[in-house]
Amino acid sequence: MIVISWLNYVIPVLSIFITYFLGTLNSKNNLKKDVNLQRYETFYVPYMSKLLAAYNFTDDPHKSPFEVRGVYFDMIMNNMHLLDSSSSKLIPSYYKRFLDLLEFENGNDDFQFAQKRYDEIFIEISTAILKEAEELSKSLNYPNLAKTILTSVDHRTYVR
Repeated sequence: MIVISWLNYVIPVLSIFITYFLGTLNSKNNLKKDVNLQRYETFYVPYMSKLLAAYNFTDDPHKSPFEVRGVYFDMIMNNMHLLDSSSSKLIPSYYKRFLDLLEFENGNDDFQFAQKRYDEIFIEISTAILKEAEELSKSLNYPNLAKTILTSVDHRTYVR
């Protein structure tokens, strides 16, 4: 009798803890999915759309007009808080090489390798962004547009 009486108190308390734990876990998963969805739709999809508009973005990115390079630059710099570590660690180099290319275009011969270095970092950061977009699309069960872009463009020669 004492055991049954004891179980009458333990089972409801235990069920409350289990329900709380499962609710917290579900809430955490929903929050993570919402954040990933926002990241994907706010930055990754527009970035991939711009790359698709340029189609073969690996062909000498430095030859793109300044306005086009500026669009990519603004997108990356204004959304760096949405990037994963693999692309965000490239931002300082990307920023520096973008400015170096501007110096070269303004006639500063001290930056004679700026075009090649800009091309390398642009391909590297774009590839990192596309790989992140692949992971996000998988987690969101979206079509893998990033994989399509990566396989349709020969980027392997630029990836380190």
